[in-house]
Amino acid sequence: MSSTGKLPDRIMAFLEEKGFFTDDRSDRAEVSKLLGVRYPGTSSSMPQKGKILQIHVDGSADLGKQQAGLGGVFQLDGQEIYTFSEPRPGLTNNEAEYDALIHALELAVQFEVDGIEVYSDSQLMVNQINGLYKVKNERLKPRYARIMKLLQQRPFIQFTHVYRNENKHADRLAKEALKTAVETARNSS
Repeated sequence: MSSTGKLPDRIMAFLEEKGFFTDDRSDRAEVSKLLGVRYPGTSSSMPQKGKILQIHVDGSADLGKQQAGLGGVFQLDGQEIYTFSEPRPGLTNNEAEYDALIHALELAVQFEVDGIEVYSDSQLMVNQINGLYKVKNERLKPRYARIMKLLQQRPFIQFTHVYRNENKHADRLAKEALKTAVETARNSS
């Protein structure tokens, strides 16, 4: 790399050249986060100022009843501005998590904000989106591809894993949607 490159880029190149990183991409993601640079498969650094849209998403599924629900909460400046609770048939829990995120991102890219922070209690999904885990499940691959396409529409989107107790409202909305899906299926049979 030329000496005229940005300092963080030169540091990343140096660390790669010296074999600092293992095959696990989490090392690169952590260093990228510390340096404030984007490495392929990691979230970009959020702007320090401006309007940041915060979104909490969750999915819930009952495999026995073959029903699922999606939930999401949008906040701007600490104020709740939008929620969704969508019933969906035939999804696994991981598919419901992904579909909740897709639904949220399709709405979020329309907001005039400087950045978007997404919170989910699905560690698998967050780590797959951040490039720390590979997407191996064939039914998740098209959903992952859709999310990657949506991410190209906005420069500053950050994904963070949170524990379930930090995602209560989205969890409640997803479970309400699941309950609605189950009741609807029961009444239609």
